[in-house]
Amino acid sequence: MEKVLACDGEVMIFKNVLEPASVAAFNDFFRNFNYSGLQQNEFAYWGQRLINMQTPLQPGYEHCLDNINPHLRILSDTVIDILDENIELARWETSAPNMIKMWPESNVNKVAYDNADELEMFIHIDNQEHMAKPIWWGVVYYPNEDFEGGEIYYPEYDYTYKPEANSLAFHSGMTRHGVKKVTSGDRYCVASLMTIANRWNENPKPTFTNNPANPWHYPTGYWGKRMPSDPIQGDIKMLRPDGTTAPYQANPVEATHDTNDHPY
Repeated sequence: MEKVLACDGEVMIFKNVLEPASVAAFNDFFRNFNYSGLQQNEFAYWGQRLINMQTPLQPGYEHCLDNINPHLRILSDTVIDILDENIELARWETSAPNMIKMWPESNVNKVAYDNADELEMFIHIDNQEHMAKPIWWGVVYYPNEDFEGGEIYYPEYDYTYKPEANSLAFHSGMTRHGVKKVTSGDRYCVASLMTIANRWNENPKPTFTNNPANPWHYPTGYWGKRMPSDPIQGDIKMLRPDGTTAPYQANPVEATHDTNDHPY
């Protein structure tokens, strides 16, 4: 496994990370998946290009991840092993993976943000205020490279990485990054967020969605009043797995994001 350090150590690239069977399984999954039947994500930016772990709840997709789940577990174990070897901090945990397809003009909802003409994904940090837990590392696995554009871009360091098949990009949770426009082909990736066991966000904040019926997302650990524009009013308590919450919020404040325009 080849390792490349960049951006003063805030970015780590690892190449040739999975066995050929897993690489083939990810490519087969992405290339043959029925995207057209996916519901629109409640965050309009994602449209139908985000295959997340809610997919099995959609009619007709109940078993769509069965064949790829063993390889997702292998990927998760590999990521944790790499962090254990390179960043000896604590017991690492990984979020449920987001499986993402991007292609030319894949921002189908034309959600606006800074540099939208140049970027397929807005500049942001992963450690956002609406997260249930602090994000220490963002991790992106790339199973393919047969596309043009789609580089992951770190503006504070003027560094880009053109994904190579079977590589992993790690960036620290506070490192700003985005994705440049895909100009041809399909760009596939599996993205996860790395947290530390039993470390929670002390003040998780609600974030706005684009779903009129459910306009606010309240993160795990949030306890307090609903946002004033929520059609349902009153308190809401989102228990953590250990039964705890953050302190009560009598005057809720929307989460801010590391971008000039609302990213969702």
